[in-house]
Amino acid sequence: MPNIFSFSIILITGLFLFTCCTDKNDNKVKILSSVHSDSTQTKTNSNKLSGLNLQTQKEISLEYEDVRGENVFVFRINPQLPKFKFVLFGDSTNYFNSIKIYKNNSKRELQHINLLEEPYDFFTSYWKGEPYFDAKDFNFDGFKDIMMMNCEGTGGRFWTVWIYDSTKNIFRTNKFYLSLSNPVLYPTKKELYIYDHEGDGTNSLSIYKYSVKGYYLLKQEDYWVYYKNEKRIFVRDIKKRINGKMKLVSRKEQNNYFDFEF
Repeated sequence: MPNIFSFSIILITGLFLFTCCTDKNDNKVKILSSVHSDSTQTKTNSNKLSGLNLQTQKEISLEYEDVRGENVFVFRINPQLPKFKFVLFGDSTNYFNSIKIYKNNSKRELQHINLLEEPYDFFTSYWKGEPYFDAKDFNFDGFKDIMMMNCEGTGGRFWTVWIYDSTKNIFRTNKFYLSLSNPVLYPTKKELYIYDHEGDGTNSLSIYKYSVKGYYLLKQEDYWVYYKNEKRIFVRDIKKRINGKMKLVSRKEQNNYFDFEF
């Protein structure tokens, strides 16, 4: 019997992970493209594979992005500001350890982000051709923020976001932005959709609404399974924010797989 639920999850995940443009119909901002008309990416240290054993060289060159050395991205954060240059430093193990930020072609460092310090966890490699650094306006203030993939697994891709603080001219993060699972932005509605697969049969879709105080959870759908008389029962819970609190408004059980409603 075809695993319809798994297919639905894969399809939904695919929609979240592999699109990279703006949807003109519902103004959805797809997250995963690091190629913009106002941005460039360059690399230095072209012979970075030298000094490694042949097997490691082959794995990096054929399967993973070689991010050792300097990886330079240039984004225009706001039309009224000069372009920003972000230099991502990869160590000898092909992991990133820091980000240095400059304004335009200035040699004066604006900010240094040490990815080896808490609360960061960036011990991951990136598949060849996979985007891992981008700039999007997460708080809808007209200034683009930066985001970097920190993990990839069965649950999808997880991103750390740093919000641009125009008063201090630096990028800041917080607990909410440390690890966003497969995020998709809807700027016209000021909403952020999160898809999460925990690997234990639990899947969820969450809608966050942005306010002056930050994001708050507006709606959530949870999908889970339990057994009754040796048969699997599929459950869908829908929660909505009512009078400031998340409340269960619907629970449905059936003998086959659910499709996501949003």
